[in-house]
Amino acid sequence: MKGEVNRKSLLQLETIFSYNLNRDSISVIRKVVENYERLVKEQAERIESAKLNKSKE
Repeated sequence: MKGEVNRKSLLQLETIFSYNLNRDSISVIRKVVENYERLVKEQAERIESAKLNKSKE
């Protein structure tokens, strides 16, 4: 399901979060999302730092 959005993946998420309330799956998805958000934030900080360093030169 990673990296794609289609009818099937949306239905899977809706089933997990709305109908079955599969707490194990929800926990795994939450951890994956939190890790992705952390990585995106770190990458943004590296890019910003590189821009600041370049502008000081």
